[in-house]
Amino acid sequence: MLSKFKILTIFFLIFSSFTTESFSRDGTGAATQYEVTVYRVWLCEDGSTTSNCLNKTLVSDGNTKTVDIAATTAGAAAASMGSLGKANVGTKYTYVQVEMDRGMTITGTDGDCVTSGSGSLTAFAAGKASGNTPASVTLYVPGTDTQGATMDNNINGYRSSDGRTSAAATVEDDDNYIWWRGVIANNGVILKQGQIPTLKIAFGVADAVEGNHATCTNAHMNAGKPEVSISFQ
Repeated sequence: MLSKFKILTIFFLIFSSFTTESFSRDGTGAATQYEVTVYRVWLCEDGSTTSNCLNKTLVSDGNTKTVDIAATTAGAAAASMGSLGKANVGTKYTYVQVEMDRGMTITGTDGDCVTSGSGSLTAFAAGKASGNTPASVTLYVPGTDTQGATMDNNINGYRSSDGRTSAAATVEDDDNYIWWRGVIANNGVILKQGQIPTLKIAFGVADAVEGNHATCTNAHMNAGKPEVSISFQ
């Protein structure tokens, strides 16, 4: 039965792109810790786009999940997010939409500077010069207002206090969550009774910390974008 299939690693989808090349950060580097908090996961029907999750079906179980993707082997199960039993048999789904916190707990380097201090919804974080021990800090997905980030259409902000949803490619200063949409490989998945698809993922955190490293102690670091692909087989 479809209800037995757990969405074990769905939150690894969320990182294919936070910012585009036009967002002028000068350095990227690896993370040894990259904890993300996921609140809700939806499947999006055929006809969805990077900017719109069409007829979205909530498949997460209502429990908040925090997981360190840097500490999990690619393809391994980190936690359970929900059940495909909530999705519709015979319906084709081509995208996934994930709601997550803008703040990530990260330990790492932007290539020259190491993590040292935490940022905020409207502020980058200060670092320290290489040679220092990286600290576990909170780095944020940068916003498109005060911080001037440029987002792809598959990202938009969400303010949990009143349910306000920002437009595609927009993350307002007071958006504390983001919605991310990612395409399901191989032209999507059609759920069939009695057939349990397997979720296949691949990811890396080699460029998961971003920063302008001219002066490490300046406020300049933010959460970067691990590379991720997703398919059902």
